[in-house]
Amino acid sequence: QTMKQEWLTKGHGVYSELAEPDFFQECKKSRNIVIHFYRKTTERCKIFDLHLTKLAPRFVSVRFLKIDAEKAPFLTQRLNVRVLPSLVVFKDNKSVDCIAGFDDLGGVDD
Repeated sequence: QTMKQEWLTKGHGVYSELAEPDFFQECKKSRNIVIHFYRKTTERCKIFDLHLTKLAPRFVSVRFLKIDAEKAPFLTQRLNVRVLPSLVVFKDNKSVDCIAGFDDLGGVDD
């Protein structure tokens, strides 16, 4: 219960937007982070938003964030984000996995 309260204090439990300049500071606060790199005009990014909004309160030990890829050129290049939407998974401040597009998720929009 104490850990859950600590996570909630750090912003866990909700799916929220992050600006590129705040990335490193926010990553230091949490061990497990999932970041959705998106573009506002991409329909499949909206589908990711819908699902991540539902997942965030269910998996409080993980921080769910999204970053507008067009406003984060340093991070998209550094993390090799080339397809949108992309999810990058961080554990202990290290990128450990990436899901680019929908192909790894069955390639369908639902």
